[in-house]
Amino acid sequence: MNDLCIKYHISSNTVLCNWIKKYNQFGIEGLMERRGKPKLEELMTEDEKSKDKYKLLEAQNRRLQMENALLKKIQEIERRRY
Repeated sequence: MNDLCIKYHISSNTVLCNWIKKYNQFGIEGLMERRGKPKLEELMTEDEKSKDKYKLLEAQNRRLQMENALLKKIQEIERRRY
């Protein structure tokens, strides 16, 4: 393995071993660059799926609260105008 690391400029044997494990477990999808991107749902644990769903619902809730506040302001402005 050390020869492969040298030949292909891989920083360490550990990196190569991790790539091999990911490939064996998930195939080519496991080797895709995922930093800064959401995990593929099939690679997520149930706990991760729940946390992801919770974050999504929190964001949706915040957006709806802001939309509601905006609509209230618009109604208030409309009432004052007439």
